[in-house]
Formats: sequence, C-alpha cells, structure tokens
Amino acid sequence: MQHNNKNLNFHFPRVVLAGMMGSGKTTVAKILAGYLDWDFIDTDRLIEGEFGKTVREIFEQKGEQFFRDLEQKLVVELGSKRFCIIATGGGMIVSEQNRRTLFDDSLVVHLNSSIQRLLERLNNVSNRPLLANKEKQEELQKIYQSRAKIYEGLPVQILADNKSSIQIAQEILFHLVNSHEVISPKKHTVHVGCNLTRELKKILENKKISSPVFILADEKFWKLAGQFYIGKLKKRSQKFDSVPILLPSSEESKSIETVNFLWEKMIEHHADRSSCLVVLGGGVLGDVGGFVASTLFRGIRLIQIPTTLLAQIDSSIGGKTGVNLGEIKNMVGTFYPAGNTLLDPLLLLTLPQREMRSGVAEMIKVALLGDKKFFEFLEKEIDSILDCKIVKLQQAVTWAAEIKVKIFEQDLFEKDGNRILLNLGHTFGHAIEVLSNYELRHGEAVAIGMVLATKLSVRMNLCQSQVLDRLTNLLLQAKLPIEISDLSKEKILSKIEKDKKRTFQQLRFVFPRDIGKAEAIVVKSIDQLMQVFDEGAKHS
Repeated sequence: MQHNNKNLNFHFPRVVLAGMMGSGKTTVAKILAGYLDWDFIDTDRLIEGEFGKTVREIFEQKGEQFFRDLEQKLVVELGSKRFCIIATGGGMIVSEQNRRTLFDDSLVVHLNSSIQRLLERLNNVSNRPLLANKEKQEELQKIYQSRAKIYEGLPVQILADNKSSIQIAQEILFHLVNSHEVISPKKHTVHVGCNLTRELKKILENKKISSPVFILADEKFWKLAGQFYIGKLKKRSQKFDSVPILLPSSEESKSIETVNFLWEKMIEHHADRSSCLVVLGGGVLGDVGGFVASTLFRGIRLIQIPTTLLAQIDSSIGGKTGVNLGEIKNMVGTFYPAGNTLLDPLLLLTLPQREMRSGVAEMIKVALLGDKKFFEFLEKEIDSILDCKIVKLQQAVTWAAEIKVKIFEQDLFEKDGNRILLNLGHTFGHAIEVLSNYELRHGEAVAIGMVLATKLSVRMNLCQSQVLDRLTNLLLQAKLPIEISDLSKEKILSKIEKDKKRTFQQLRFVFPRDIGKAEAIVVKSIDQLMQVFDEGAKHS
C-alpha cells in the first residue's frame, strides 16, 4: 500500500488501541484505518485466522496460557509494523514484554468504558471466553480491577461512554496528526490543516483581544466535538476564558431577531471594541456571526472556524455576511472578511453523509468555473473525499479554498471582477432551495442549478455537450441530484424573476464555457431564458 502523507505530520507511525472487551476497539480501529488509508490489524482475528479456531475455542481446548503465548508471538511479528492501527485483545497488554514491544513509537490509547456500558454491549455475546458461564458484571469488574493500573496508566485516555465510534476516532486523530498551511498570507488569513487549535492559540495570543472570547457555536456540533475542541485550546492556554453561545444551524437562525439576541448577549457579558467573536459552525452561523461582528461597535475581531465542508470551501471565505429578509436570502448584510479563517478537515468527520455531499457540490462548482485539473482530480478522487480519507480531503479543501481566495481577493466587493462567477448554479439553486421549502440542502440545490445552467449553455452554443456529460456524471458519482421532478422550469424562472425585481438587480447568469472556465452574461428577460429552454426541448 502506498502512503501519500504529504503535508501531514504524524506524531507516531502507528496507533495501538487498548481496553476491555466490548470497549469498541475493533470498530474504532477500522474507522481510523479508513480515514488514514493505513492497515487495520485486529490481533484476535489474526490469531483466529492463523490457528483456524475462535478465541473461545482456543481457550477451551488449549487453555489461556497457550493463547497468551500466541499473542506474544504475534506481538513480536508486529513490532516493526508501521502505518497501521492495531486493535489489541483485552488482555494482550497485561504482559510487560508485550507492552514494551507494542508501545514503542506508538500512540497508545485506552478506550475507557464503564462496566455498565460494557455489559450493554456484551449482553448477548457468547464468544468471550473469560465471560463464559459466569456472572458477567461481577467478572467484568474483577477483570478490570486486575488490569486497571495498566489501563489507567496509558498515555491517552478517552472516555468512550456516550460517544459514537466516529467521535472517538476523531478525538484520536487530534492526538495523532497535525498540519498547517497558509494559503492567503494577506490581511485576511486563511489557514488549512489538521488540528489547528495550536494555530488558534497563537492567533488569540498575538492579537490584543479582551477577555472573554465569544464563541458562537452550532449546538449539535458543540455536543459532538466543539467542547472537546475548545477544551484542547484551554489546555494550551491558561489565560483563555470564553463565553459559548449555542444556536441551531437552521435557516430560521438567519434573522434580524437572532442578530439582536447576539448583540444583547455579548453586551451582557461585557463585550467591547477589543472583543473577538469565534464562529464554530456551518454557513448559517458564519453568515450571522460575521454580520454581528461587522456591526457591533462598528466592527470587532472575527475568527471563522467552519465545521461543514460547504462552509469551509465557500461561505467562510470572502467576507459575505448576512441574514434573510422574508423569503429573500441574504438580503441584509455586509462584506466583512474574518481576520483568520481556519479550515480543519478533522472537524468534518462527524458530518452526516448528506452534508458532505452538499459540500462536494460546491467543490465541483469551483472546479467547473475555475480549474480543469481540480475537476479531473475530483473525477478521480470523489469517493475518497466523501469517505473522509484525510489526505485527499485536505488536498481537496486546500485546492477549493485557493480558487475561492484568488477570486475574492481580486474583487472583494463583487463590483467589476470575477467574483460573480462564484454564483454558478446559485441563481437557479437559490430559487430551487426556497421552492423546496429548504427540504433540499444548499449544495443539492446548487447541483441542480449547475445542471440547468450548463444545459442552457449548451443550447446557447456557449459550451460543448461533453461539459454537461462530465458534470452530470460527476454529480451522480457524488450521489447528488441533477433534477427535481416536482418543480417545473416555469416555477423556477418565475421565482428568479420575482426576486430580481424585488432587489432591482439585472438578470445576470453564470454559464460554463468549458471545464474550468465560466462567463457571466446579462440576460434581457426571463422570457428569453424560457425560449431557450423551449427550443432545447424541441431539438432534444
């Protein structure tokens, strides 16, 4: 297996998971190995495969000591193994010799589960030899007590109760890996890398920021990983004091009422012109938090730490802030780029797959409008990105962010540059999103919008049909929608026309010209677009 770990710094070349039976070592090890593209090793399964019998059968037929001898032999074989995640049998590390061999140059993690949690997992399990025909709770407590000194002395302790296997794997990665790259060293700095709490500490300490630091966080993310993330920051800085403010990351939060609530909350906690707002959430909170930071005391420091793929590669970069006014999205807002934006792929691991796909739609968009090689990369690696293969995911986030930064730095206020190209798929997409009553995610609506824009581009002889073919194939590979059956083109175009009249804007559409190239064109009227649609239908 090749290991492309470019730009990633691993503190250890392997991970050893230890803990009681039923603590989840095998499941967590599989997930970690998948994220890293490392080898997965389950010591019990290896012994079973080599000996041709289950662990329980070996215990019953040969005795425990015979099994421990097999473990020791396996440990010697694994001693020089690198780029792997090892899930150990519960008793393997009782042997001091095994510990010396396995723990050398390894990140050693104890998955610490309560006896009650272990009982829940092992209640209907019959293949654990040390629990056979015995009172399970009493025996588990006895086994744990005999190993407690060893388990509790391991360097990394993770409380596994009430955490998913993905959360545990994410926490381990924060101990294992870090990376840092600055892709925009100017006034509005964009950082990309894994485990950026170290960089956040430097940022907060280097700026003259008054205490406390305000943290606007997505309430779901806060429970999954936010408290752990900020907790790491507090361990790094004794001076760090914070006021978390939790909100739902729903479209309802993008309102003047929410903004007013945040203003009052921050003033209540003694915010002043030297305060700093850290936004830890997706695009909704990034937009709202940015607007609050830009207006409170005529502008306070802002740090964006986006926790969704969509926000990392799109809304957190470029400084657009805003709230909705009625049905019109982002009607009230400012241009206020964050002083620092931290894009950490490790924060994406707890995202549901649907949210990951929504973010991938924006990746495809920036590739389609601005970088042929990036589009080709996505055609090849889209599955790895959706599976959160860390190396490929970080590469894709960096690439997409670089394209976005390059565009917005040339045209910060979207006046006369190429920034409007970032609206590819969005004129249709916003209308589709609203008409679906937000049942479609933003990225899903943009995916459909890109297809509609590209179809029009083909029918207007602006691009070749192969562009549409490659786009739809990539979107389908990412399991994104390319059409919506219960919305007619008449409804979509009518919604666009209505919104443009309300905002007194020209009908400017962004059309692909080729893979990696797009152009903004003024359309005289919705009727003109309808005519193109109808002519295309006649010839299709």
